[in-house]
Amino acid sequence: MGSGDYWSRVNRSTFFGGLMRRASEASYQETLRETGSRASDMVEEIHEDLQEHKKQLASIDSGGRNALAKQVQGLYDVCRMAGTSCTHSGECITMLNLTGLFSNPFSDERAIETAIRKLKNNPDFFASECIDLIEKAADWGIAFAAGSSEKKRSFLEDIAQGKGKDFFQDVLDEYESGSENADTRGRCNYPIGSSEYLTHMERAVFHQELSAMSSARWGSPDYDGLLKDALESIARQLERDLERGERENNYITDETAEILKAAVRDLERCGISIGSASDKIEKN
Repeated sequence: MGSGDYWSRVNRSTFFGGLMRRASEASYQETLRETGSRASDMVEEIHEDLQEHKKQLASIDSGGRNALAKQVQGLYDVCRMAGTSCTHSGECITMLNLTGLFSNPFSDERAIETAIRKLKNNPDFFASECIDLIEKAADWGIAFAAGSSEKKRSFLEDIAQGKGKDFFQDVLDEYESGSENADTRGRCNYPIGSSEYLTHMERAVFHQELSAMSSARWGSPDYDGLLKDALESIARQLERDLERGERENNYITDETAEILKAAVRDLERCGISIGSASDKIEKN
């Protein structure tokens, strides 16, 4: 017990072993902190992707957005377990839920859909001309955008449906997000919320592909539960080996005892109770 081969065997038999830089050591707290740091980095990458594509978020199917929101929550839970900060997790989830998507609280989706339909089917202007007019109206108002043209004024008032200037920007944002050419690829070059995107984040954090039950691709990821289960499995194996050594009257050198005690302390710092392991080490 306590040798490099021993730790390698115990650690590699669990999910946690795949996270460790040196599976032949009992560096559990260090590994947990590194995992938490990677989880925090990935939440930041997701946040940057969402900020860059916030006008296209509504075009991402709800399944993909929901899966990514659950993944962000799961990564936050890892950060909390590791004692690592995770600044933008809440903002990511809010954005993915499309909360505050429209700048004007009096705007509603039905009115915007009506405006876009009128934009696309206007008999007097090409779609590009309509967009140009709406952009000017969003910046400067109907009077400036229409100038002396009664036809332009009539079009913009029809689009506005009695709402304020901010409504024009809502229409533009939704029109752009619904474009068939909307590019929602993140920094990793995968579409935000896609199965490939979710897998990329998990591999970056955990250095391995997760099973269907544990992955955000298929349901509600329980990343911190996965880590805790693996650490508890290591702790139970250590306890069993100490009990067997006690029964067989195996002798543990002082050097090995210190290594085992350090491992117990490291597991406890990770929130894992290991019972009377320290007493068993003393008895051996």
